[in-house]
Amino acid sequence: MTISEYVAVLVEIADDSGGGVVAPPRTVPDCRDDEDNLVLDLAAEVASSSSSRMTPT
Repeated sequence: MTISEYVAVLVEIADDSGGGVVAPPRTVPDCRDDEDNLVLDLAAEVASSSSSRMTPT
């Protein structure tokens, strides 16, 4: 199985489960390691998405 095929299977699983796949904007350039920046970009996007869905109690 190629990487592209593997990614396609993961996307299909995410879609079938009611989830999805995000490509967060590149907003965190703080770390020298680009992969760390990608993780921080994702964390920032998830925090942003979840806070917009929260309702006050």
